Amino acid sequence: MQVIPYFYFPGNAEEAANFYKIALKAEISGLMRYKDQPYPGMPDDIGEKILHLELIFNENTIYISDSIGQNTIGDHVQVNLNCDTEEQIHWIYEHLKVDGTISMELQDTFWGAVFGSLIDQYGVPWSFNYQKCVVEADAVADIVEIPEPIDALDEAVDYAESLITPE
Repeated sequence: MQVIPYFYFPGNAEEAANFYKIALKAEISGLMRYKDQPYPGMPDDIGEKILHLELIFNENTIYISDSIGQNTIGDHVQVNLNCDTEEQIHWIYEHLKVDGTISMELQDTFWGAVFGSLIDQYGVPWSFNYQKCVVEADAVADIVEIPEPIDALDEAVDYAESLITPE
């Protein structure tokens, strides 16, 4: 299992990602914008905002996103667990949700994972991801228009090509 901090920003995630990219000598990977997700009803004014990106540096990863709701200093960081098996994600989720608040039930996602989130009984926000398969670029292109990455086109292409390929 891998523990990854997830930073949420109130609309300036791209600016923050570029700042951290320089400061950490990181590469940006896995860029998705809200307009690229396949669910209808997304407000037009957030289409260009960051749904998800990954900063990769020195064998470390930080996830970054623009939050749709409001957040304040102190509640904009979440602990993300990238689980190794579907059994593991369900076991951890079921135990951490006791007396907590479920933000999103565990469910299959358009990016080929089981994902869910909650705030545990001690107020710690958690998200859980188990990548069942990775979606190939051609399959994603049939659903959404793939955006220009922030300066990591080759990495984004490699990432997209790895999508939907069973692990």
